[in-house]
Amino acid sequence: MDGIVVIPQSIAKEVIEAALEKVSSENHTREELDKGMLLGEVYAKYGVL
Repeated sequence: MDGIVVIPQSIAKEVIEAALEKVSSENHTREELDKGMLLGEVYAKYGVL
């Protein structure tokens, strides 16, 4: 789904850093699942799916 998000300039840096951290965690999650780790183990390790 595509869309537009408006972020107030006063918190833009904080929001972008959090978004990049989330993407990184999701990428690690995907890699672990590809390696055969169980979903519950991945969630326990990274806290995201």
